[in-house]
Amino acid sequence: MLIRPISNDEDEALAAALLTEGFPQKPAAIWPAFFRRLRILDTNGPAGVPLGYLMSNGDRATGVMMTPAMLRKRPDGSQGPVINLSSWYVQPSERWRAGRMLQALLKSHDAMFTDLTPTAEVRTMLPAFGFIPINFGVVFTLLPLAAALPAGSAQMRLLSPRDADVPAGLRRILERHQDAGCLAGVLTAGERSLPMLFRKRRLKGVPAANLIYCPDLSHLPLAIPAVARFLLTKGIGVLISDDTSGPLRAGQLKRQRGLKFVRPGAGFAPVANVIDHTASELALLDL
Repeated sequence: MLIRPISNDEDEALAAALLTEGFPQKPAAIWPAFFRRLRILDTNGPAGVPLGYLMSNGDRATGVMMTPAMLRKRPDGSQGPVINLSSWYVQPSERWRAGRMLQALLKSHDAMFTDLTPTAEVRTMLPAFGFIPINFGVVFTLLPLAAALPAGSAQMRLLSPRDADVPAGLRRILERHQDAGCLAGVLTAGERSLPMLFRKRRLKGVPAANLIYCPDLSHLPLAIPAVARFLLTKGIGVLISDDTSGPLRAGQLKRQRGLKFVRPGAGFAPVANVIDHTASELALLDL
């Protein structure tokens, strides 16, 4: 068994072919688009992480895992890589090697690893490799109902260049995600400003969005009507966010699905009341 980085156009073509084989319910075009968006984001290079890895048996590629990554700030102020393990497929005849593939990737980087969209089969494997859950499921917010609630002083607007309410480094990250197809906004409530990032998607045919970034979920319940009104103007009807056991408001319901996992490391650990799925398949892949 050989594990090698995806490093050129030929490797990308092999990876796309394997992913098309492994996820036949998805259009084949989403995989080249995934690579394009990773290059637009341009965070893997600074983090020292390839876009993904191929597994081979002899001269035949038999497995693939994408590894979107980004440097993030540790609690002590230094920077280190956070790597998202995504879009993992191993051909059935080689599936007995899947655990070895995962172990090899985990050993190849000193980083915190996330798995945000594991299949049921992968979820059973992750605890043995040091992964722990970071949510209890997901919250669906029906935006027309939430928008009818009082918002108080809360308002939300699009992120704009040189936005004074957002630190320059974070603004650059959000702008790159916008270039890759995300939607960025700033929620203001009193003197508090919260930058937020969303990825549009379809949920059973309904226009929806995943919440990709929010630095403080504790402020979100009271401000959800303002968020709902903002997203409705963008043609979005449902917001999907992580369930971290916070209170619900009218128009919201919880479901035990969409479990996400993290493997702490390199000085990183999960932070309560924070959603940060930047530089992940949730931000870059058409789900």
